[in-house]
Amino acid sequence: MKKLLSVLSSTLQEVLRGGLLILALLATTTLWAYDFQSGDLYYNITSDSTVEVTMGGMGYNANITSANIPESVTYNGNTYSVTSIGDGAFYWCEYLTSITIPNSITNIGMSAFGECHSLISVIIPENVISIQYSAFSNCTSLTSVSIPSSVTSIGMDAFFGCVFIKENFINNSSLDAEENNYWGAKVGDVEIDGLLIRNNAVVYCRPHVTSVHIPNGVTNIGNYAFLRCTFLTSITIPNSVTSIGEGAFCYCESLTSIVIPDGVTRIENSTFSYCKSLTSINIPNSVTSIGEYAFKECESLTSISVPDEVTTIEDGAFYYCTSLTSFKIPAKVTKIAEGLFAECFALTNINIPNHIDTIGGGAFMYCTSLTSITIPESVNAILGTAFAYCESLQSISLPNTLNEIDEYTFADCISLASIEIPNNVTRIGNGAFAGCSSLISINIPNKVTCIDCSCFRACTSLASITIPNSVTQIGDEDPTGGAFESCHSLTSITIPNSVKSIGISTFSDCSSLKSIIIGKGVRYIDYRVFEDCTALDSIYIYSATPPTTESNTFDTFSATLYVPCDALEDYQAHRIWGRFANIDCIASEEVETQETVVDPSTNEVTITWPMEANAATYTIVIQSGNEVICTLRFNAQGQLLTIAYAPGRDGNHPAQYAEQTAKGFRFTVTGLEQGTHYTYDITVQDANNQTILSHTGEFTTESMTAVDNITTNDKNTQKLLRDGQLLILRDGVEYTIMGAEIQ
Repeated sequence: MKKLLSVLSSTLQEVLRGGLLILALLATTTLWAYDFQSGDLYYNITSDSTVEVTMGGMGYNANITSANIPESVTYNGNTYSVTSIGDGAFYWCEYLTSITIPNSITNIGMSAFGECHSLISVIIPENVISIQYSAFSNCTSLTSVSIPSSVTSIGMDAFFGCVFIKENFINNSSLDAEENNYWGAKVGDVEIDGLLIRNNAVVYCRPHVTSVHIPNGVTNIGNYAFLRCTFLTSITIPNSVTSIGEGAFCYCESLTSIVIPDGVTRIENSTFSYCKSLTSINIPNSVTSIGEYAFKECESLTSISVPDEVTTIEDGAFYYCTSLTSFKIPAKVTKIAEGLFAECFALTNINIPNHIDTIGGGAFMYCTSLTSITIPESVNAILGTAFAYCESLQSISLPNTLNEIDEYTFADCISLASIEIPNNVTRIGNGAFAGCSSLISINIPNKVTCIDCSCFRACTSLASITIPNSVTQIGDEDPTGGAFESCHSLTSITIPNSVKSIGISTFSDCSSLKSIIIGKGVRYIDYRVFEDCTALDSIYIYSATPPTTESNTFDTFSATLYVPCDALEDYQAHRIWGRFANIDCIASEEVETQETVVDPSTNEVTITWPMEANAATYTIVIQSGNEVICTLRFNAQGQLLTIAYAPGRDGNHPAQYAEQTAKGFRFTVTGLEQGTHYTYDITVQDANNQTILSHTGEFTTESMTAVDNITTNDKNTQKLLRDGQLLILRDGVEYTIMGAEIQ
């Protein structure tokens, strides 16, 4: 978005800030120094016999209303001829209404009368040869100037901003007038009703004019030719015109309509920017490109038809066209440029055709009336803030070709309740969904490796999110906001084993977060990760080595910390983790997924299955022969949604959740018969009830007699019943059912 706020080209900016440039020039010279004062005026000695009128100092003659410059002055017994009005001599004497210039003057210096806003008329004497840069610039009350034929040089901007001067000043074949001096004519120029035409090109229009008829034969409208013609309401452009320059109609705030002739091939940068009354414009088929900010802040423009011959529409061309309701993208345009429709508040409908490959940064930013949009498969890049602050956007369809969601792409889209992230996305940038306060759930594709800072910050309705095993980092060292900061509806989350670090403030102010499972791969947890997590009551960490963390990672240590049994003492002795009052032992989490464990003393079976990134439901059906014994259905968070036994059968299930582990879910099924062979099916479905995968297994309950050895489908694992206690034998090492090694 670097160009989004660059309203005008550098050339136009220099024109608009002319007064400031003069101040800078004055401030870097010694113009405030003077040799002597005589009467009300100050002088510098320029030779043994000549002096120039100069500026006496900051605020010099600020209240002067009239000045009479003498032909000569006497100082220290010497008489000097006054031959020049020096640079800035009367600069910003805003109350000066009249000036008498003697015949001895031959030069009027740079900005000599610049910003003399009350000066009404000037008679320049016969001996003046040169009028320097900006000599009378912004003399906004000046209505007449008499320039003699002796003048051979008039500098750039000499009469810039003298909006009420109406007549020609000079017709002198020896005049060397610099280009763009915006004042009058030289030999070969034509001025018609305030319109200056030079070499078949319109170079200047006096700002006071209300209507313009450009004569046939004119081929070019020059850069800024009608700049700030704020009274101009209508203009007729002949078919002979083939070129309209940069900023040509910029700030023509009263212009309501315009017809561009067929020979024009490009609408230049800022050509119609700030034409606040422009309601319609006809762009001919000859136009093939539209420049940067060409129609910027044309606030009354409700619609515009751009021909299909246009191949390029550049950055911000329709920026802040607040009345524009719809737009058809031409068939040959392949990129929606940076900031193209930014702050088009009335834009409700736009069709992105399948020849677009890039949507630029901020392209639709602050399009607050846009409710839905479909992005075609041809798009492979959506750049930062493209749809930021589109507060009415409820749905958006992203293409499978997309491989990255850039920074703040959907930030503060407060009506966006759901979005499907394509499976090919590998990165979700900083703040991509920050402030999407209606977003309820989201699935992160299993190719994403990093969840950047502020990615889901202030998604206050986000209740569930699945982080895939591809993610290695959540957040970073950027202190501006955590990845899930202020997600007030998030109650639980599982950090997979693949994650190595959790960045600053990742879960801070998650006020409803009750439990979190941290995989065994996490090595570092940064500052304030769990700050203001007031509901947190259980933390599961499966790392055998206590992760490095900071003293302010937690506000309170009242939650119960669950750690691997083998590492219990290390956590208890740790300078940070050891602050938790309640630290309990859990299994080392080496149990395989899609495994069953039968307790022969109760004939209960524990079924374990892995989490899937795009899962919405898990359904488990247990059968004995052809009879369905039990059907269980869980949601993506492992919450038991329904459980149904066959008639005449029953089970006792106080647990409403499957146990969430670093690798998957575990749930114990009761009410089974002893000595019976069972089969089971696990079906995983997405939000559209499409089956993602399925798994089939089997197990056999035992008779209620002691056995020395129970072999399962896992060749490396045996279940042992010894003295009524169920043990696990893995690779020659015995463990309790909780995973503690038996010495």
